[in-house]
Amino acid sequence: MAIGIPSQPLFGAVPQESSDISIAFQRGLRGLTGTTGITLSGMGGEFLRTIGLKEQGNQWISDAYASGLLMGMDLAELEEQFKGPRTWREIPDAKGAIAYGVNTLADQMPTLVAQFAPAVAATVLRRFGAPIPKWVTPASVIATIDWLNTSEVYANLLMEAGESRPAVAAGTGAIMSSLDLVLPVRVVNRMGRGWTLPSMSARN
Repeated sequence: MAIGIPSQPLFGAVPQESSDISIAFQRGLRGLTGTTGITLSGMGGEFLRTIGLKEQGNQWISDAYASGLLMGMDLAELEEQFKGPRTWREIPDAKGAIAYGVNTLADQMPTLVAQFAPAVAATVLRRFGAPIPKWVTPASVIATIDWLNTSEVYANLLMEAGESRPAVAAGTGAIMSSLDLVLPVRVVNRMGRGWTLPSMSARN
């Protein structure tokens, strides 16, 4: 299967005057959209292969790999522009610790927004009278987190091992999601939008 090699990053150069917070946010957003695009294209290719369209399926998977290369180039370019500490070991002082924390939050913000966006949308629609059951809100959080984890695993498998393994990605993603769900579901519950976890009932 031929893999096309992109010639330049998709997003283009990052302006020199960009702040570390802006770069961190762009990095998080690029990783989120990149892994999602890779997974949609790759899994779509696997589906096409299962229904007998092998050539088309291989092309979709090839496109997914090329998208991963573009994402890597974009992330590398963003990393070159980043000036602050990249790990806690690089934190020089209290000011650096604050910068590290803020930049880390900015990096995770796109993922956090993506996790809760479906739940917020369902809540807003229900407020306007849409017949949406309450269980849809926490279910949307769970489904989104599972998809994001599955996308991350699938993209890593494709880019690092060169393997399109949707089943492995889905299984590993589900395990990761079971560890990630506690806080988001509790947040939804605190807002009065979701179910009550047994542990929370015991505390309240």
